[in-house]
Amino acid sequence: MELRLLFKNSVYLISSRIIKYAFNFIRVKLIAIYFGTLGTGIFAQLTQITQSMSQFTLLGMNDGIVKEIAERDHKEQVFKQILVSSLKSYIVMISIVLFIVLSLSFYFSKELTIYFLGDIKYYNYFIIGLISFPILVINSISFAILKSFKQIKYIAHSEIIGAVLNILFFILLIYSFGLTGIVIYVTVALVTVLIANHFYARIKVLIHLDISIHDIIKAKISKKSIRELFIFAGFGLTAGLALIITDTFTRSIVVTKLGITKIGIYSPILNFSTLFTGLIIPSLSTYLYPRYCETKTDLELIHIINDSLRFVTLLMIPFILLSIPIRFQLISLFYSRDFSIAGKYLQWHFLGMIFYMWMYVFWQSMMPTGRIKTEGVVVLIMCIIDVAIVYTLVPQIGLYGLMLKYIISPILFFFFYIFYYKSQIKFKIKKENLLIMGYILLSFLLIISIEKYITSNYIIDFIVGLILTLLSFLILSKSEKKFVINNIKRITIKS
Repeated sequence: MELRLLFKNSVYLISSRIIKYAFNFIRVKLIAIYFGTLGTGIFAQLTQITQSMSQFTLLGMNDGIVKEIAERDHKEQVFKQILVSSLKSYIVMISIVLFIVLSLSFYFSKELTIYFLGDIKYYNYFIIGLISFPILVINSISFAILKSFKQIKYIAHSEIIGAVLNILFFILLIYSFGLTGIVIYVTVALVTVLIANHFYARIKVLIHLDISIHDIIKAKISKKSIRELFIFAGFGLTAGLALIITDTFTRSIVVTKLGITKIGIYSPILNFSTLFTGLIIPSLSTYLYPRYCETKTDLELIHIINDSLRFVTLLMIPFILLSIPIRFQLISLFYSRDFSIAGKYLQWHFLGMIFYMWMYVFWQSMMPTGRIKTEGVVVLIMCIIDVAIVYTLVPQIGLYGLMLKYIISPILFFFFYIFYYKSQIKFKIKKENLLIMGYILLSFLLIISIEKYITSNYIIDFIVGLILTLLSFLILSKSEKKFVINNIKRITIKS
């Protein structure tokens, strides 16, 4: 049942993300053709800066407010009062942190420009990035409301609206302002999604509960909410901050040692992996986070984790096995031939992605089930390992050092979580899950081996990947086979 619910809710977000990435293809292609690795690198850095600073400002409190709302009985009489008090407490907390972060960022803006973008001549671009990140912080309010009430369908609608409007804005901006238009677009894109999320949060949740902005303003601040948010803020100040510092520091090492163009070269790898993780992780986090908050027993938690592991593995099989053989062709298609060197790193980055997705299933379950302190320690250790890898290896082996960051930690901590949950709740991966997880790893190694030792013809390699993908049907359960066959029949009849 959990697998069916997970799939049903995932369809909404996966569909919206496919549309989003279709338009993203146009944007990425235009940047690569007209602005090259420099434009790609600047856009990647500004996007990352905006997201990182918003994450630091929120300090994980957005997860805290979702947990507080999701675990309550929405039908209880005092729920409206609890909700408005919780929302006001959240808004007050993030407003205070936002003011502090913005003040410090503007004060050190010149130093930060050089640190993140490598040259003071990009100062104006950095300032635009600073203006952008508060929009993400404000958007977290509406998004938290939709997420805690599991309004997955309308979160997907917001993404579709944003994708359609933003590609129009993007074309207009780069036509009018060139490279500066790319930078302005970062802000415009965030505003579009903010408006859409606010609209759906209002008409699908707040109006039905007869809650207005005035109700939130006049509500009393909840001491219980403040305490809960402080716990998550503590996580954000330690583990969350460590993640942000690690990502920005490792990127700055690449910029300092290899140049900002190298970030541009590695961007296709991150974007192609995000093409998959960006489809699946929102489904896991948006649906599963409030679902984990509702769990009452260890057996229920074990069941959800196993279904989630199977879900992500089934989806990874076609993506991994079909994209690796034609990775060089895809990079040239989506970007340009200048980026084709990225294909050397992509397949091994995908190996790390397989373990990252498995690790993420466990990672996602920690905070909503009350294991936030343990998760904080795990994240800190992971960050130390990542920094050590990049700091040591990038000067020695170039981008391979950055690549290893995305491989070593996911493998190590995937096995850590297995042993941790085994000791905590007697967790075991189901045999049918072990079979399919082993299948994707063996298939991955087979394709890589054929390419290296037998033939480098991408057409033959793609055929092998297609055959392995089709053979995976044999290890599906009866209900899964029936589901696949029924959907194929449905598509065939419609066509």
